[in-house]
Amino acid sequence: MPNLKYAFNKSHTIMPAYGAVQTYQYLALIWDKNKVKKPESWLDYWQPQAVYGDAIKSHLVSHGPANFTLLIYAMIMGARSRGGSETDLSAAWDMLATQKPYVGFVAASSAQAVPYMENEQVWLMPFWSGRALLYAKRGLPFGVTIPKEGTIALANCCAVPIGAANKRLAYEFINFRLDPDVRGRSAWPIRRARGGRISRVGRMALPTRRS
Repeated sequence: MPNLKYAFNKSHTIMPAYGAVQTYQYLALIWDKNKVKKPESWLDYWQPQAVYGDAIKSHLVSHGPANFTLLIYAMIMGARSRGGSETDLSAAWDMLATQKPYVGFVAASSAQAVPYMENEQVWLMPFWSGRALLYAKRGLPFGVTIPKEGTIALANCCAVPIGAANKRLAYEFINFRLDPDVRGRSAWPIRRARGGRISRVGRMALPTRRS
């Protein structure tokens, strides 16, 4: 696959040889700028009553098991904020129970949460950076932040199933997704939404063609 040579060096080490990393994003915390102040910590989401009081009841969005990666990343960051880790989620489980009265909706998918952003029923929730920045760019009144405890990046990977009916076209599609021009066009709306700034997750430049 010729365009694999344009992948970030890290992409070759975090993905086994039978797949390729096509894009990266990260877990962000978004808030409705018309309703609440900017969250500074993941605990502002997990223990919202301490910062926002009862006004935020029914205005948090949680994520269901069908959106497991987003859910577990948010739980990991909650646990880390309380001294835990990805191998010790006890604090996150405790906060999940106490947070329940403040949750107005459990989203089965990222797309399912969008109507609640549009009508401003959701004031605070974890969300993928790519989606969050695109919706902010479209004019929804949401800020996008990485709380002080940091975040977790997500490598979006692709591979060709063993039983694929047309492996040649599948490989061509992945090679197309790894093309530097295609990746640059895909990232442009997100970079514009951030005002051209580079995320604190990392300072990796977009890949460029090499001879």
